[in-house]
Amino acid sequence: MDARLLTIILTLFLWASGAKAQATDELTEGGVVSVLDDSPFASARASSMAGALSTLADGVHATYYNPAGIGGLHWGKEKLTNPRQFYFPYVGVSANNNTIELVKDFRKAGASSDKAIGEALVDANAGNRQYGRLSALVGLGIGRLYFLQSTDIQIAAVKRTGVAENEGSIQAEYLRQSGSGLGFSATDPKGRFYIGAFSSFNSQQRFIGSFDYLEISNITDRVQLISDNSASYSGISTNVGMIWVLSDKGRPAIGIVARDVGDTKYKGTDIPESASENQAASYNKKEDLSVGFSISPPVGKQGAFNLLLEGGKLTNYDIALAKKLKAGLELNLGGFGSEANFGLRTGFSQAGVSGGLSLNVGLVQIEAASLAVDIGSENNSVVERRNVAILSINVTN
Repeated sequence: MDARLLTIILTLFLWASGAKAQATDELTEGGVVSVLDDSPFASARASSMAGALSTLADGVHATYYNPAGIGGLHWGKEKLTNPRQFYFPYVGVSANNNTIELVKDFRKAGASSDKAIGEALVDANAGNRQYGRLSALVGLGIGRLYFLQSTDIQIAAVKRTGVAENEGSIQAEYLRQSGSGLGFSATDPKGRFYIGAFSSFNSQQRFIGSFDYLEISNITDRVQLISDNSASYSGISTNVGMIWVLSDKGRPAIGIVARDVGDTKYKGTDIPESASENQAASYNKKEDLSVGFSISPPVGKQGAFNLLLEGGKLTNYDIALAKKLKAGLELNLGGFGSEANFGLRTGFSQAGVSGGLSLNVGLVQIEAASLAVDIGSENNSVVERRNVAILSINVTN
C-alpha cells in the first residue's frame, strides 16, 4: 500500500462536498464506527497476537506496548550492544479486506489511467467499510535508551444509515501523526524486574465528520478538501511500564503498562472554520491501563514458546469485560523476542482469531499479520479483518 492506495481510500470517503459536516451521533450501518488504531505505528507482532504484548515487548515495540522492555529482556542473558538497534527504515502498511479488494479491482481494470473506470469502481465500493494505514519510522536503541521518530497515517470510513437524509453519506476519520520521542528502562542485575518510560512530542492533523457523496474529479480537489476540513493539534504523551519475571524456570512474568499517563491533552494549533463540530479546540486522549501474565518455556538453546494473557483498556468502564481480554501465542526460533530469526504467532480476542509470522534474514526483517478487529460502537460486536505487512532494516545486525 503506497501513496496511490491512500489516494484511493481518500477518494472513497472524500467523495464528498465541503459543505456543512453532519453531526456524528447518528447511526452508522450495523452499529459500527470508523475505528483507528491507538498505537502510533503499525506492528505486525502485536497485531498477530491480538494486541497482547505487555510482558514481551522489546525494541521499537516497547516504546508503546511496554517501555520496561526498552533495551531487551535478558533473553538468554544476552549482553547489550551499542547501538543495540537502528531501524532505518521501518515501513508498515495495513488495510482491511474491503480496501484490498478495491485495490485489486483498480489494478485489474487499469483504473489508475482510466478516470471513468476508476469512478465506477469507487462508486460501486462506496458502501463498504474502508480502512488504510501507512507507517514509517526511524528507531535507534543504545543500551537502555531509545529514540524514535515516526510518521503514521490512518484513514477509516463507514456508511451512515438510520436517518433518511443521511442514507447517502459516510462517516470518515483521518489521522496523520508525527512524533519524536525518547525513552529508557532500568533493571536489576539478575534481570528479574524492569521499569521504563517513553515520552513523545506529537503533532497531529485530524479530520472527523460525515459528508454526502459527491464526485470530486481530481486528486488536487480531494487533497484540498481534507486539508480544508482538518484540524491541527500537538501534545506530549507518556507511557510507563513494569515487567516482573517471577522465576527463571518457564519465565513466568507479570506486565503492567499505562499509556497516555494522566491523560494526554492535545491542544489545537490550527482549527479551520470549516472543520467538523466534532473537532474541538482541544481534546484529551484518556489514560489506558493494561495488565498481562505470560509464561515462556524455552525451545532448545535459542528459542522460546510464549503464552500471554492480557486485559487492556481497564480504565474504560464503558467497555464490556469480554472486549478487554485477549491472548497471544508465539513461537520464536533462532533468537528471542521481536528479532528472532523466525517467529510464528497467533492471538485471540472477542473479535476472533489473529495470526502472523516473521522472518529475519540478516539486515532485513519481513513480517505479516492478519488481525480481527471489533469496530462495533459501544458494546455492539461488528468484526472486520485487517492485514498488516512490515519491512524493516536493522543496520546493527
